[in-house]
Amino acid sequence: MPEDGNPLIVALRTVFGPLVKQSSKWPPLLAYGLPGIVAVLLIVVLRTAVPNNLVWLLALVILAPLLAYIITDVHARRSPPSDTGRGPRATIDEPRPNQTVVRTIHCSGSATSVQSNMRLWLAVEANGFVWPKEVEVHIDKDRWSGTIFEDGATKKFSIALLIAHPDADTFIRKWLEEGRRKGAYAEMKGIPGTERVARVDGLRLRRTS
Repeated sequence: MPEDGNPLIVALRTVFGPLVKQSSKWPPLLAYGLPGIVAVLLIVVLRTAVPNNLVWLLALVILAPLLAYIITDVHARRSPPSDTGRGPRATIDEPRPNQTVVRTIHCSGSATSVQSNMRLWLAVEANGFVWPKEVEVHIDKDRWSGTIFEDGATKKFSIALLIAHPDADTFIRKWLEEGRRKGAYAEMKGIPGTERVARVDGLRLRRTS
């Protein structure tokens, strides 16, 4: 089953991501073996309290989360490590915080240690929602730039630089395509599989006469 663009993988990473982040430091035998032993012991201990015809349900309730965790961990271990051993770092140099901008906004900054299978996207954040913009950001000699258009639905807004895993990148592209087709973009509180690496706050649109 392909992993990129799979909504199941996106959902599993959202739920089990923090646990996988810790267990990824362990060897696979320990990372999978210890939870497996605990799961078997739970089934054995609770077996006496469950009717015979519901034993399968008990096993399903205990083993399903274990299987989901293992799938998420395996997917994370298959992702190539950062070239420098450090997490991605980025800045937004333009626009600057609390700046008044026009609707067409030129953005630029720096980005380092971004893995080759990751993608950068600019997004507008306001009132707890996030809207990825049409232009994917490309890095050239640790510098990036891009131009976005903002309608100005709120008085103040932020511009964020997001790093997206392959499945999240596919999700963003599909969201943009669907929004263009419908003429309206669905509101999102967040995008699973992305990480905000930089943000500039307090932006306002210049009033037009």
